[in-house]
Amino acid sequence: MKSVFYIIVLLLLSSCATIMNGGEKQLHFHSDEPRTKISVSAQHAFPVTGKDDVAIKVKKGDVMVLAEKTGCEPRSITVQSSFSGGWYILGNLFSFVYFGWIFDPILGGSWYYDQKSFDVTPDCGGHSYSESDDAWNQSLIEDDEVAPPVNKKKLKKNKQPVTVPKEPAPVQVEYPTTYVAVLETVSGADLLDHNSKLFLTDVMRDAASRALPAKQGFVVMTRENINVMLPPGKSLEECEGSCLAETGRNIAADFVAQARIGKFANFLTITVELYETKSSKLISSITARASDEEQLLVEIENHAEELFGKVIENR
Repeated sequence: MKSVFYIIVLLLLSSCATIMNGGEKQLHFHSDEPRTKISVSAQHAFPVTGKDDVAIKVKKGDVMVLAEKTGCEPRSITVQSSFSGGWYILGNLFSFVYFGWIFDPILGGSWYYDQKSFDVTPDCGGHSYSESDDAWNQSLIEDDEVAPPVNKKKLKKNKQPVTVPKEPAPVQVEYPTTYVAVLETVSGADLLDHNSKLFLTDVMRDAASRALPAKQGFVVMTRENINVMLPPGKSLEECEGSCLAETGRNIAADFVAQARIGKFANFLTITVELYETKSSKLISSITARASDEEQLLVEIENHAEELFGKVIENR
């Protein structure tokens, strides 16, 4: 029912010109030369581009056509519409509906084209089509054709490796080599046996190694290194006090430390001194007391790393 209603309304709003002459007119343009690009534009229609044969529907107005082919002279024509006065005047004069006077010009019924088909073959001057024309002609029509599907597998196979710029290497700080010597622990007579003193010295060397990172250029000298560097006839037990700095210079150490065990009342005492050998300057020390040897060990473990940390500040 709705379709019938719309048809009746259209007829009422139209006149004899629209009914007899029609609204849109279809125009054809063709070329006898294969692979000719034909471009058609009109004032009241969307432009159309095709190959060899093109059709366009228009109501009225000028239609511009351009035909192109490689090696040929392009051809352009303009098709003009004409006003159909006879159908327009007579149809609306005797029509019982007067809307036709308005809608016939709008709908295109009062306009017509003398010709519906046009030959727009470009002038090729006897030039015949060859395969060498493919590239140029294809470039003329490629914008109007759908691109072929992409072969993703082929793209993946031919994909060039991407070069990722390398990050600059971190700047490495060069630290001067700094030698630190821990001389053997000394004590008064009968306070500690030889093995106990060796053990306490090793604990101090271990604390020095933890406090002074090797990657910053610190080298904690071993017992063997020190003994080799000592002057002939010199033993570590003979060095204490100001002699420590001199001994450190003799073994090419930059810093030297030593622990001394003593006694005060009923307590064992410990004193650890750290010297810079170049200036014989005392840069840090530890003094503590303990009830027994185990307590001495605890005191060394609690304070030795802090003591050797002063080497970093005074290097």
